[in-house]
Amino acid sequence: MLPPSLFFEVVEQSAVAISITDTKANILYANPAFNRVTGYSNDEVLGKNESLLSDRNTPAIVYETMWGRLLQQKPWTGILINRRKNNERYLADLTIAPVMDSKGVTTHYLGLHRDVTEVERLQQLTKNQKALIESVVNAATVAIVLLNEQGDIVLDNLTYKAYASETKSELAFDLLAAIKHNLGDQYEVLKRRNGSFKNQQISFHTAGQLHGRWFNCSGTWFSEKGFNTDEFFAAKKQTYLLLVANDITHIKRQEDEIRVNTMRALLAEEEMNQGIRETLLGAIYQMQEPSNLIQAATETLRRRLEGDEANEPLLAVLQQARESSQRAIETLKQCLPASQEREEFRVLNINELLRDILALSTERMLALGITVEWMPTSVLPQFNGQDKRLHSMFKHLIDNAMDAIEYGPRHGRELRVKTEGDDQVIRVIIEDSGPGIPAQLRLKVFEPFFTTRDHRSKAAGMGLTIVQDVITDHFGTVTFDPEYTQGCRVYVELPIRRDEQSFS
Repeated sequence: MLPPSLFFEVVEQSAVAISITDTKANILYANPAFNRVTGYSNDEVLGKNESLLSDRNTPAIVYETMWGRLLQQKPWTGILINRRKNNERYLADLTIAPVMDSKGVTTHYLGLHRDVTEVERLQQLTKNQKALIESVVNAATVAIVLLNEQGDIVLDNLTYKAYASETKSELAFDLLAAIKHNLGDQYEVLKRRNGSFKNQQISFHTAGQLHGRWFNCSGTWFSEKGFNTDEFFAAKKQTYLLLVANDITHIKRQEDEIRVNTMRALLAEEEMNQGIRETLLGAIYQMQEPSNLIQAATETLRRRLEGDEANEPLLAVLQQARESSQRAIETLKQCLPASQEREEFRVLNINELLRDILALSTERMLALGITVEWMPTSVLPQFNGQDKRLHSMFKHLIDNAMDAIEYGPRHGRELRVKTEGDDQVIRVIIEDSGPGIPAQLRLKVFEPFFTTRDHRSKAAGMGLTIVQDVITDHFGTVTFDPEYTQGCRVYVELPIRRDEQSFS
Protein backbone atom coordinates (compact mmCIF):
# COMPACT_ATOMS: atom_id res chain seq x y z
CA MET A 1 0.00 0.00 0.00
CA LEU A 2 1.31 3.44 -0.94
CA PRO A 3 2.21 5.74 1.95
CA PRO A 4 -0.04 8.80 2.52
CA SER A 5 3.00 11.07 2.13
CA LEU A 6 3.26 10.01 -1.52
CA PHE A 7 -0.24 11.25 -2.27
CA PHE A 8 0.60 14.55 -0.60
CA GLU A 9 3.76 14.96 -2.73
CA VAL A 10 1.85 14.11 -5.91
CA VAL A 11 -0.66 16.90 -5.17
CA GLU A 12 2.08 19.31 -4.15
CA GLN A 13 4.11 18.72 -7.32
CA SER A 14 1.17 18.59 -9.74
CA ALA A 15 1.23 21.07 -12.65
CA VAL A 16 -2.53 21.49 -12.23
CA ALA A 17 -3.78 24.05 -9.73
CA ILE A 18 -5.46 22.12 -6.92
CA SER A 19 -7.47 23.43 -4.00
CA ILE A 20 -9.60 21.83 -1.30
CA THR A 21 -12.47 23.77 0.27
CA ASP A 22 -15.17 23.16 2.84
CA THR A 23 -18.80 22.94 1.79
CA LYS A 24 -19.04 26.72 1.76
CA ALA A 25 -16.11 27.02 -0.70
CA ASN A 26 -13.68 28.34 1.87
CA ILE A 27 -10.13 27.36 0.88
CA LEU A 28 -8.49 24.87 3.23
CA TYR A 29 -5.61 23.82 0.99
CA ALA A 30 -3.88 25.16 -2.15
CA ASN A 31 -0.90 23.57 -3.91
CA PRO A 32 2.07 25.51 -5.37
CA ALA A 33 0.58 25.36 -8.90
CA PHE A 34 -2.51 27.15 -7.52
CA ASN A 35 -0.23 29.88 -6.15
CA ARG A 36 1.53 30.26 -9.54
CA VAL A 37 -1.69 30.47 -11.55
CA THR A 38 -3.54 32.86 -9.22
CA GLY A 39 -0.59 34.91 -7.97
CA TYR A 40 -1.78 34.47 -4.37
CA SER A 41 0.35 32.86 -1.65
CA ASN A 42 -1.15 30.37 0.80
CA ASP A 43 -1.17 33.00 3.54
CA GLU A 44 -3.38 35.16 1.29
CA VAL A 45 -5.94 32.49 0.29
CA LEU A 46 -6.22 29.96 3.14
CA GLY A 47 -9.48 30.56 4.96
CA LYS A 48 -10.71 32.83 2.16
CA ASN A 49 -13.58 31.92 -0.14
CA GLU A 50 -12.98 30.76 -3.69
CA SER A 51 -15.04 33.76 -4.80
CA LEU A 52 -11.83 35.68 -4.24
CA LEU A 53 -10.91 34.58 -7.75
CA SER A 54 -14.28 35.20 -9.41
CA ASP A 55 -14.91 37.99 -11.90
CA ARG A 56 -18.22 39.67 -12.62
CA ASN A 57 -17.78 38.94 -16.33
CA THR A 58 -18.69 35.33 -15.60
CA PRO A 59 -22.50 35.10 -16.00
CA ALA A 60 -24.41 34.28 -12.83
CA ILE A 61 -26.11 31.37 -14.56
CA VAL A 62 -22.75 29.60 -14.77
CA TYR A 63 -22.33 29.67 -10.98
CA GLU A 64 -25.95 28.64 -10.51
CA THR A 65 -25.44 25.67 -12.78
CA MET A 66 -22.20 24.77 -11.00
CA TRP A 67 -23.76 24.81 -7.53
CA GLY A 68 -26.81 22.93 -8.82
CA ARG A 69 -24.57 20.05 -9.88
CA LEU A 70 -22.50 20.11 -6.70
CA LEU A 71 -25.56 20.06 -4.44
CA GLN A 72 -26.62 16.94 -6.34
CA GLN A 73 -23.22 15.52 -5.40
CA LYS A 74 -22.17 15.47 -9.03
CA PRO A 75 -18.90 16.87 -10.40
CA TRP A 76 -19.00 20.01 -12.58
CA THR A 77 -16.63 20.98 -15.38
CA GLY A 78 -16.62 24.32 -17.16
CA ILE A 79 -14.77 27.52 -17.93
CA LEU A 80 -14.85 30.58 -15.67
CA ILE A 81 -13.38 34.02 -16.00
CA ASN A 82 -11.10 34.35 -12.97
CA ARG A 83 -9.01 37.23 -11.69
CA ARG A 84 -5.41 36.97 -10.48
CA LYS A 85 -4.00 38.91 -7.57
CA ASN A 86 -2.75 41.58 -10.00
CA ASN A 87 -6.33 41.92 -11.34
CA GLU A 88 -5.39 40.23 -14.61
CA ARG A 89 -8.23 38.15 -15.95
CA TYR A 90 -7.69 34.63 -17.24
CA LEU A 91 -9.81 31.72 -18.38
CA ALA A 92 -9.87 28.85 -15.92
CA ASP A 93 -10.78 25.36 -17.11
CA LEU A 94 -12.24 24.19 -13.81
CA THR A 95 -13.35 20.82 -12.50
CA ILE A 96 -14.98 20.61 -9.05
CA ALA A 97 -15.81 17.28 -7.45
CA PRO A 98 -17.63 16.71 -4.15
CA VAL A 99 -15.74 14.64 -1.52
CA MET A 100 -18.04 12.46 0.58
CA ASP A 101 -17.56 10.55 3.83
CA SER A 102 -18.51 6.93 4.48
CA LYS A 103 -22.12 7.98 5.05
CA GLY A 104 -22.36 9.73 1.70
CA VAL A 105 -22.36 13.21 3.15
CA THR A 106 -20.40 15.91 1.30
CA THR A 107 -17.61 17.15 3.51
CA HIS A 108 -15.29 18.94 1.10
CA TYR A 109 -14.88 20.03 -2.51
CA LEU A 110 -11.85 19.26 -4.63
CA GLY A 111 -11.05 21.86 -7.29
CA LEU A 112 -8.65 21.49 -10.21
CA HIS A 113 -8.13 24.21 -12.74
CA ARG A 114 -5.79 25.24 -15.55
CA ASP A 115 -5.14 28.57 -17.22
CA VAL A 116 -6.46 27.99 -20.77
CA THR A 117 -6.49 31.62 -21.85
CA GLU A 118 -3.94 31.13 -24.65
CA VAL A 119 -5.53 27.89 -25.83
CA GLU A 120 -8.96 29.50 -25.99
CA ARG A 121 -7.50 32.54 -27.72
CA LEU A 122 -5.94 30.37 -30.41
CA GLN A 123 -9.13 28.34 -30.80
CA GLN A 124 -11.21 31.49 -31.10
CA LEU A 125 -8.71 32.95 -33.56
CA THR A 126 -8.99 29.79 -35.64
CA LYS A 127 -12.80 29.99 -35.55
CA ASN A 128 -12.71 33.65 -36.51
CA GLN A 129 -10.34 32.98 -39.39
CA LYS A 130 -12.50 30.09 -40.54
CA ALA A 131 -15.62 32.27 -40.39
CA LEU A 132 -13.80 35.07 -42.22
CA ILE A 133 -12.58 32.72 -44.94
CA GLU A 134 -16.05 31.21 -45.34
CA SER A 135 -17.56 34.70 -45.58
CA VAL A 136 -15.07 35.73 -48.25
CA VAL A 137 -15.50 32.45 -50.14
CA ASN A 138 -19.29 32.68 -50.00
CA ALA A 139 -19.19 36.30 -51.14
CA ALA A 140 -17.13 35.34 -54.21
CA THR A 141 -18.97 35.57 -57.53
CA VAL A 142 -17.11 32.52 -58.85
CA ALA A 143 -17.85 28.93 -57.87
CA ILE A 144 -15.30 27.53 -55.42
CA VAL A 145 -15.22 23.89 -54.40
CA LEU A 146 -12.65 21.86 -52.46
CA LEU A 147 -12.36 18.14 -53.18
CA ASN A 148 -10.31 15.57 -51.29
CA GLU A 149 -8.19 12.82 -52.77
CA GLN A 150 -11.18 10.49 -52.96
CA GLY A 151 -13.09 13.04 -55.04
CA ASP A 152 -15.52 13.97 -52.27
CA ILE A 153 -16.59 17.58 -51.86
CA VAL A 154 -15.18 18.93 -48.61
CA LEU A 155 -16.19 22.57 -48.98
CA ASP A 156 -18.18 24.62 -51.47
CA ASN A 157 -19.47 28.17 -51.60
CA LEU A 158 -22.91 29.63 -52.24
CA THR A 159 -22.15 30.41 -55.89
CA TYR A 160 -21.22 26.78 -56.50
CA LYS A 161 -24.43 25.61 -54.82
CA ALA A 162 -26.42 27.96 -57.06
CA TYR A 163 -24.67 26.70 -60.21
CA ALA A 164 -25.17 23.07 -59.18
CA SER A 165 -28.85 23.74 -58.56
CA GLU A 166 -29.29 25.45 -61.93
CA THR A 167 -27.52 22.68 -63.86
CA LYS A 168 -29.33 20.01 -61.81
CA SER A 169 -26.11 18.04 -61.36
CA GLU A 170 -23.08 17.77 -59.11
CA LEU A 171 -21.28 20.31 -61.21
CA ALA A 172 -17.77 19.64 -59.84
CA PHE A 173 -17.80 16.02 -61.01
CA ASP A 174 -18.90 16.96 -64.53
CA LEU A 175 -16.29 19.73 -64.70
CA LEU A 176 -13.52 17.40 -63.52
CA ALA A 177 -14.51 14.71 -66.03
CA ALA A 178 -14.22 17.24 -68.87
CA ILE A 179 -10.95 18.70 -67.51
CA LYS A 180 -9.43 15.22 -67.18
CA HIS A 181 -10.31 14.52 -70.81
CA ASN A 182 -8.84 17.84 -71.97
CA LEU A 183 -5.59 17.46 -70.01
CA GLY A 184 -5.15 13.73 -70.70
CA ASP A 185 -2.09 12.23 -68.99
CA GLN A 186 -1.02 15.71 -67.85
CA TYR A 187 -3.84 15.66 -65.28
CA GLU A 188 -2.23 12.94 -63.15
CA VAL A 189 1.21 14.54 -63.56
CA LEU A 190 -0.07 17.86 -62.19
CA LYS A 191 -1.84 16.07 -59.35
CA ARG A 192 1.31 14.22 -58.25
CA ARG A 193 3.37 17.43 -58.35
CA ASN A 194 0.77 19.60 -56.56
CA GLY A 195 0.58 21.59 -59.77
CA SER A 196 -2.18 23.72 -61.21
CA PHE A 197 -4.12 24.41 -64.40
CA LYS A 198 -6.06 27.40 -65.64
CA ASN A 199 -8.29 28.64 -68.47
CA GLN A 200 -9.97 25.29 -69.06
CA GLN A 201 -13.18 26.28 -70.83
CA ILE A 202 -15.90 23.68 -70.33
CA SER A 203 -19.36 23.79 -71.87
CA PHE A 204 -22.54 22.08 -70.74
CA HIS A 205 -25.55 21.53 -72.94
CA THR A 206 -29.02 20.78 -71.65
CA ALA A 207 -31.73 19.01 -73.60
CA GLY A 208 -34.19 21.46 -75.08
CA GLN A 209 -31.88 24.46 -74.60
CA LEU A 210 -30.02 25.69 -77.68
CA HIS A 211 -27.75 27.89 -75.59
CA GLY A 212 -25.20 25.99 -73.54
CA ARG A 213 -23.57 26.94 -70.25
CA TRP A 214 -19.86 27.80 -70.24
CA PHE A 215 -17.38 27.77 -67.35
CA ASN A 216 -13.76 28.89 -67.28
CA CYS A 217 -12.02 26.61 -64.78
CA SER A 218 -8.79 26.81 -62.81
CA GLY A 219 -7.49 24.40 -60.21
CA THR A 220 -4.66 23.93 -57.74
CA TRP A 221 -3.62 20.82 -55.86
CA PHE A 222 -2.10 21.06 -52.39
CA SER A 223 -1.30 18.69 -49.54
CA GLU A 224 -1.63 18.96 -45.79
CA LYS A 225 -1.26 16.59 -42.86
CA GLY A 226 -4.40 14.69 -42.05
CA PHE A 227 -5.73 14.27 -38.50
CA ASN A 228 -6.14 10.66 -37.48
CA THR A 229 -5.60 9.34 -33.97
CA ASP A 230 -3.70 6.30 -35.22
CA GLU A 231 -1.38 8.51 -37.27
CA PHE A 232 -0.74 11.20 -34.65
CA PHE A 233 3.02 10.63 -34.63
CA ALA A 234 3.34 9.85 -38.34
CA ALA A 235 0.57 11.79 -40.03
CA LYS A 236 0.01 11.06 -43.70
CA LYS A 237 -0.52 13.87 -46.16
CA GLN A 238 -3.94 14.36 -47.70
CA THR A 239 -4.13 15.88 -51.18
CA TYR A 240 -6.87 18.36 -52.05
CA LEU A 241 -7.95 20.08 -55.25
CA LEU A 242 -9.22 23.65 -55.07
CA LEU A 243 -11.40 24.10 -58.14
CA VAL A 244 -12.60 27.53 -59.23
CA ALA A 245 -15.21 27.91 -61.98
CA ASN A 246 -16.28 31.22 -63.49
CA ASP A 247 -19.51 31.37 -65.48
CA ILE A 248 -18.58 32.93 -68.84
CA THR A 249 -21.84 32.04 -70.58
CA HIS A 250 -22.72 35.68 -71.34
CA ILE A 251 -19.32 36.23 -72.98
CA LYS A 252 -19.64 33.03 -74.98
CA ARG A 253 -23.13 33.97 -76.15
CA GLN A 254 -21.82 37.25 -77.47
CA GLU A 255 -19.04 35.35 -79.24
CA ASP A 256 -21.62 32.85 -80.50
CA GLU A 257 -23.74 35.62 -81.97
CA ILE A 258 -20.73 37.03 -83.82
CA ARG A 259 -19.65 33.57 -84.91
CA VAL A 260 -23.14 32.58 -86.10
CA ASN A 261 -23.48 35.79 -88.12
CA THR A 262 -20.05 35.21 -89.64
CA MET A 263 -20.92 31.58 -90.31
CA ARG A 264 -24.22 32.64 -91.87
CA ALA A 265 -22.36 34.89 -94.31
CA LEU A 266 -19.75 32.24 -95.08
CA LEU A 267 -22.32 29.50 -95.59
CA ALA A 268 -24.45 31.78 -97.75
CA GLU A 269 -21.44 32.47 -99.95
CA GLU A 270 -20.54 28.80 -99.97
CA GLU A 271 -24.11 27.81 -100.84
CA MET A 272 -24.16 30.31 -103.67
CA ASN A 273 -20.85 28.94 -105.00
CA GLN A 274 -22.07 25.42 -104.47
CA GLY A 275 -25.27 26.22 -106.34
CA ILE A 276 -23.28 27.62 -109.25
CA ARG A 277 -20.98 24.57 -109.16
CA GLU A 278 -23.94 22.19 -109.10
CA THR A 279 -25.65 24.02 -111.97
CA LEU A 280 -22.50 24.01 -114.10
CA LEU A 281 -21.61 20.43 -113.17
CA GLY A 282 -25.14 19.43 -114.03
CA ALA A 283 -24.83 21.14 -117.39
CA ILE A 284 -21.47 19.48 -118.00
CA TYR A 285 -22.96 16.14 -116.95
CA GLN A 286 -25.88 16.64 -119.37
CA MET A 287 -23.63 17.77 -122.25
CA GLN A 288 -21.13 14.99 -121.78
CA GLU A 289 -23.59 12.28 -122.78
CA PRO A 290 -24.44 13.65 -126.28
CA SER A 291 -20.78 14.49 -126.76
CA ASN A 292 -19.92 10.88 -126.03
CA LEU A 293 -22.64 9.74 -128.44
CA ILE A 294 -21.21 12.00 -131.20
CA GLN A 295 -17.77 10.54 -130.52
CA ALA A 296 -19.15 7.01 -130.76
CA ALA A 297 -20.98 7.83 -134.03
CA THR A 298 -17.80 9.39 -135.44
CA GLU A 299 -15.74 6.29 -134.64
CA THR A 300 -18.43 4.02 -136.09
CA LEU A 301 -18.63 6.02 -139.34
CA ARG A 302 -14.83 6.14 -139.65
CA ARG A 303 -14.59 2.35 -139.41
CA ARG A 304 -17.26 1.97 -142.10
CA LEU A 305 -15.52 4.31 -144.55
CA GLU A 306 -12.28 2.30 -144.26
CA GLY A 307 -9.96 5.11 -145.36
CA ASP A 308 -12.33 7.01 -147.65
CA GLU A 309 -12.98 9.62 -144.99
CA ALA A 310 -12.24 12.63 -147.16
CA ASN A 311 -15.31 12.01 -149.38
CA GLU A 312 -17.76 11.79 -146.47
CA PRO A 313 -19.08 15.27 -145.41
CA LEU A 314 -21.05 13.75 -142.48
CA LEU A 315 -17.82 12.70 -140.79
CA ALA A 316 -16.52 16.28 -140.88
CA VAL A 317 -19.78 17.56 -139.43
CA LEU A 318 -19.66 15.01 -136.62
CA GLN A 319 -16.05 15.93 -135.85
CA GLN A 320 -16.92 19.63 -135.76
CA ALA A 321 -19.88 18.91 -133.46
CA ARG A 322 -17.65 16.84 -131.13
CA GLU A 323 -15.00 19.58 -130.99
CA SER A 324 -17.63 22.25 -130.43
CA SER A 325 -19.23 20.31 -127.57
CA GLN A 326 -15.83 19.70 -125.92
CA ARG A 327 -14.99 23.39 -126.18
CA ALA A 328 -18.34 24.23 -124.54
CA ILE A 329 -17.65 21.70 -121.76
CA GLU A 330 -14.17 23.14 -121.16
CA THR A 331 -15.62 26.65 -121.07
CA LEU A 332 -18.13 25.54 -118.43
CA LYS A 333 -15.35 23.90 -116.38
CA GLN A 334 -13.37 27.13 -116.43
CA CYS A 335 -16.44 28.93 -115.07
CA LEU A 336 -16.64 26.64 -112.04
CA PRO A 337 -16.02 28.57 -108.77
CA ALA A 338 -12.73 27.61 -107.18
CA SER A 339 -12.92 24.89 -104.55
CA GLN A 340 -12.19 25.83 -100.97
CA GLU A 341 -8.57 25.66 -99.88
CA ARG A 342 -7.65 22.73 -97.70
CA GLU A 343 -8.77 23.55 -94.15
CA GLU A 344 -6.61 22.86 -91.11
CA PHE A 345 -7.83 20.52 -88.38
CA ARG A 346 -8.46 22.15 -85.00
CA VAL A 347 -10.19 21.39 -81.70
CA LEU A 348 -13.97 21.65 -82.02
CA ASN A 349 -17.01 21.26 -79.81
CA ILE A 350 -19.58 19.27 -81.80
CA ASN A 351 -22.43 20.40 -79.52
CA GLU A 352 -21.58 24.04 -80.23
CA LEU A 353 -21.22 23.36 -83.94
CA LEU A 354 -24.67 21.71 -84.14
CA ARG A 355 -26.20 24.45 -82.03
CA ASP A 356 -24.87 27.00 -84.53
CA ILE A 357 -26.49 25.12 -87.41
CA LEU A 358 -29.83 24.90 -85.58
CA ALA A 359 -29.62 28.63 -84.82
CA LEU A 360 -28.97 29.35 -88.51
CA SER A 361 -31.97 27.22 -89.48
CA THR A 362 -34.39 28.64 -86.90
CA GLU A 363 -36.12 31.03 -89.31
CA ARG A 364 -36.91 28.32 -91.84
CA MET A 365 -38.01 25.88 -89.13
CA LEU A 366 -40.47 28.44 -87.79
CA ALA A 367 -41.78 29.12 -91.29
CA LEU A 368 -42.35 25.41 -91.88
CA GLY A 369 -43.86 24.81 -88.42
CA ILE A 370 -41.15 22.30 -87.50
CA THR A 371 -40.79 21.37 -83.83
CA VAL A 372 -37.15 20.86 -82.88
CA GLU A 373 -36.05 18.54 -80.09
CA TRP A 374 -32.43 19.26 -79.13
CA MET A 375 -30.99 16.45 -76.99
CA PRO A 376 -27.25 17.00 -76.48
CA THR A 377 -25.04 15.09 -74.11
CA SER A 378 -24.19 17.69 -71.45
CA VAL A 379 -20.43 17.38 -72.00
CA LEU A 380 -18.87 15.94 -75.16
CA PRO A 381 -15.18 15.11 -75.68
CA GLN A 382 -13.27 17.62 -77.78
CA PHE A 383 -12.89 16.69 -81.44
CA ASN A 384 -10.19 17.53 -83.98
CA GLY A 385 -11.81 18.43 -87.27
CA GLN A 386 -12.27 20.94 -90.07
CA ASP A 387 -14.62 23.59 -88.80
CA LYS A 388 -16.11 24.97 -92.04
CA ARG A 389 -16.46 21.60 -93.72
CA LEU A 390 -18.19 20.06 -90.70
CA HIS A 391 -20.53 23.05 -90.49
CA SER A 392 -21.32 22.60 -94.17
CA MET A 393 -21.83 18.85 -93.77
CA PHE A 394 -24.23 19.10 -90.85
CA LYS A 395 -26.10 21.94 -92.53
CA HIS A 396 -26.64 19.70 -95.58
CA LEU A 397 -28.05 16.99 -93.30
CA ILE A 398 -30.31 19.43 -91.44
CA ASP A 399 -31.43 21.02 -94.72
CA ASN A 400 -32.18 17.59 -96.20
CA ALA A 401 -34.22 16.73 -93.10
CA MET A 402 -36.19 19.99 -93.40
CA ASP A 403 -36.74 19.36 -97.13
CA ALA A 404 -38.11 15.90 -96.32
CA ILE A 405 -40.41 17.34 -93.65
CA GLU A 406 -41.56 20.13 -95.99
CA TYR A 407 -42.68 17.68 -98.66
CA GLY A 408 -44.04 15.23 -96.13
CA PRO A 409 -47.28 15.27 -94.12
CA ARG A 410 -48.55 18.63 -92.84
CA HIS A 411 -49.03 17.33 -89.29
CA GLY A 412 -46.44 16.13 -86.83
CA ARG A 413 -43.50 18.02 -88.34
CA GLU A 414 -40.63 17.09 -86.03
CA LEU A 415 -36.85 17.26 -86.14
CA ARG A 416 -34.72 15.65 -83.44
CA VAL A 417 -30.98 16.12 -83.02
CA LYS A 418 -29.13 14.10 -80.39
CA THR A 419 -25.46 13.76 -79.46
CA GLU A 420 -23.64 10.98 -77.61
CA GLY A 421 -19.98 10.42 -76.91
CA ASP A 422 -17.30 8.43 -75.12
CA ASP A 423 -13.52 8.15 -75.26
CA GLN A 424 -13.61 6.59 -78.72
CA VAL A 425 -16.38 8.15 -80.78
CA ILE A 426 -18.85 11.02 -81.01
CA ARG A 427 -22.25 10.04 -82.40
CA VAL A 428 -24.78 12.51 -83.85
CA ILE A 429 -28.32 11.25 -84.49
CA ILE A 430 -30.65 13.26 -86.74
CA GLU A 431 -34.29 12.18 -87.04
CA ASP A 432 -37.03 13.73 -89.15
CA SER A 433 -40.72 12.95 -89.59
CA GLY A 434 -40.56 13.02 -93.40
CA PRO A 435 -41.43 10.17 -95.76
CA GLY A 436 -38.08 8.42 -95.20
CA ILE A 437 -35.77 6.78 -97.73
CA PRO A 438 -36.60 3.38 -99.26
CA ALA A 439 -34.10 0.66 -98.40
CA GLN A 440 -33.01 0.18 -102.03
CA LEU A 441 -32.04 3.87 -102.27
CA ARG A 442 -30.02 4.27 -99.07
CA LEU A 443 -26.71 3.93 -100.91
CA LYS A 444 -27.81 5.53 -104.15
CA VAL A 445 -28.65 8.83 -102.42
CA PHE A 446 -24.91 9.50 -102.04
CA GLU A 447 -24.45 9.56 -105.82
CA PRO A 448 -24.12 13.00 -107.52
CA PHE A 449 -27.37 14.53 -108.79
CA PHE A 450 -29.53 11.76 -107.39
CA THR A 451 -32.67 12.80 -105.48
CA THR A 452 -35.65 11.12 -103.85
CA ARG A 453 -37.70 14.35 -104.18
CA ASP A 454 -40.63 14.58 -106.57
CA HIS A 455 -41.17 17.08 -109.38
CA ARG A 456 -42.30 19.79 -106.95
CA SER A 457 -38.88 20.02 -105.30
CA LYS A 458 -35.68 21.62 -106.39
CA ALA A 459 -33.32 19.93 -108.77
CA ALA A 460 -31.00 17.19 -107.55
CA GLY A 461 -27.66 18.34 -106.20
CA MET A 462 -24.41 17.27 -104.58
CA GLY A 463 -25.50 17.58 -100.92
CA LEU A 464 -25.12 13.99 -99.70
CA THR A 465 -22.07 13.48 -101.92
CA ILE A 466 -20.43 16.36 -100.05
CA VAL A 467 -21.55 14.84 -96.73
CA GLN A 468 -19.91 11.55 -97.64
CA ASP A 469 -16.67 13.30 -98.66
CA VAL A 470 -16.44 15.23 -95.38
CA ILE A 471 -17.24 12.15 -93.31
CA THR A 472 -14.61 10.12 -95.17
CA ASP A 473 -11.97 12.82 -94.63
CA HIS A 474 -12.74 12.67 -90.90
CA PHE A 475 -12.52 8.83 -90.88
CA GLY A 476 -16.16 8.60 -89.83
CA THR A 477 -19.32 6.94 -91.08
CA VAL A 478 -22.81 8.08 -92.05
CA THR A 479 -25.61 5.51 -92.13
CA PHE A 480 -29.39 5.31 -92.22
CA ASP A 481 -31.26 3.31 -89.58
CA PRO A 482 -33.12 0.53 -91.46
CA GLU A 483 -35.36 -0.13 -88.44
CA TYR A 484 -36.66 3.44 -88.16
CA THR A 485 -40.14 3.68 -89.70
CA GLN A 486 -41.38 7.08 -88.50
CA GLY A 487 -39.36 9.04 -91.05
CA CYS A 488 -35.59 9.02 -91.50
CA ARG A 489 -32.88 8.51 -88.89
CA VAL A 490 -29.26 9.29 -89.78
CA TYR A 491 -26.26 8.23 -87.70
CA VAL A 492 -23.03 10.21 -88.02
CA GLU A 493 -20.07 8.69 -86.15
CA LEU A 494 -16.82 10.61 -85.76
CA PRO A 495 -13.91 8.73 -84.15
CA ILE A 496 -11.94 10.72 -81.58
CA ARG A 497 -8.58 8.93 -81.67
CA ARG A 498 -6.89 8.84 -85.08
CA ASP A 499 -3.43 8.78 -86.61
CA GLU A 500 -1.97 12.21 -85.89
CA GLN A 501 -0.57 12.37 -89.42
CA SER A 502 -4.09 12.76 -90.70
CA PHE A 503 -4.04 16.31 -89.32
CA SER A 504 -0.88 17.38 -91.16
